[in-house]
Amino acid sequence: MLFRSQIMENAIRAEREGYDAMVVTSFMDHGCELAKSVVDIPVVGLGSTAVRVASSAGRALGLISHDADQRKVVRNMLRYSGLDTHVRMLAALRPGLTTEEIDAGINGSPVLLERFEAQVEPFVSAGVDLILPAEGFLASALYRAGVREVCGIPVFDGFAAVFAYAEMMVRLRRSSGLVPSRAGDYAKAPGVAIEHVRRVTIRSEEHTSELQSR
Repeated sequence: MLFRSQIMENAIRAEREGYDAMVVTSFMDHGCELAKSVVDIPVVGLGSTAVRVASSAGRALGLISHDADQRKVVRNMLRYSGLDTHVRMLAALRPGLTTEEIDAGINGSPVLLERFEAQVEPFVSAGVDLILPAEGFLASALYRAGVREVCGIPVFDGFAAVFAYAEMMVRLRRSSGLVPSRAGDYAKAPGVAIEHVRRVTIRSEEHTSELQSR
């Protein structure tokens, strides 16, 4: 809940301060749906956008997350977004990455790359034709390491896709007036509802800070 509320708050601030769009760089798209219901600027999530764009370059996508718990969250995002049918295989690194290994991988350690490459064979066997790293830090580390394909399968750069997609949405808004539809799930929340969520979020954050300071 706090993730979603914070994303909503940042979207409101971005629109108020004149930003053209907002990109949420969590592969799980935390808060994107809520944010779209309170602002008119484009709010674009890394996960759903990466899968949508990758679907134009491959017909059997393979996603790999950094551990089994995150894999479950990614699966839920795909189902909610109606994108699960685009994915041939969703797997997790085995064993999952520890916090220390993640930090080391971001700073250039080969552990992340080695773990990734060691688990590509099942994707090949499943007929996957495009691989998506299903987490931002994983995508960044692989890109910095120069990994563009493994076993002949392209590795998709989700960050390049999400920022290009956000730019496209901005251009469409300017040229055609495109905004989130208010006829369905993105019906704009009343101001009183938004203020209520803000108050609840502030109280929750204050309570969390009190607990952490004890």
